[in-house]
Amino acid sequence: KGKTLREAVEVVLQEVPEYQVPSGGFRYFKESYCPPCPYLSAYTMYTLKRAHDAGYKIDPKVIDRGKGFLRSVLDWKDVDWTYPYNEYAKLTTKAFCLYSLALWGESEAGYASRLFKQREKIPIFGKVLLLKAGRILKMGKGFETNRQLF
Repeated sequence: KGKTLREAVEVVLQEVPEYQVPSGGFRYFKESYCPPCPYLSAYTMYTLKRAHDAGYKIDPKVIDRGKGFLRSVLDWKDVDWTYPYNEYAKLTTKAFCLYSLALWGESEAGYASRLFKQREKIPIFGKVLLLKAGRILKMGKGFETNRQLF
């Protein structure tokens, strides 16, 4: 009550590290013993980037650990995702990780190319995230205009 929007956002942003686990991922509940959620982690890193760009102070250690976690998710193959992710959800989550990393200036162009080869299995939302990452990573017009993407 009586706080400005900016002050309210700052309070929320100060709590974010409490949801981060040592591996750099984020979980839904502070007190949870559950492992981090890859989709939530990609979304949190996306949100932190938007806040950073709006002038909010974000702890660089939180960002570095978060980027490390998202990079590790890109390499997951036979990992237990701890939630019933199907193949479509896994690919979409990886596209979101790729996009969030690209927003933070992390170039994973090689992974974007590999994910692009699996585009027929990716739902539309994942394809949009992949396309946005490709643009940031300057993957070229062939990547953006490829009619096979959609």
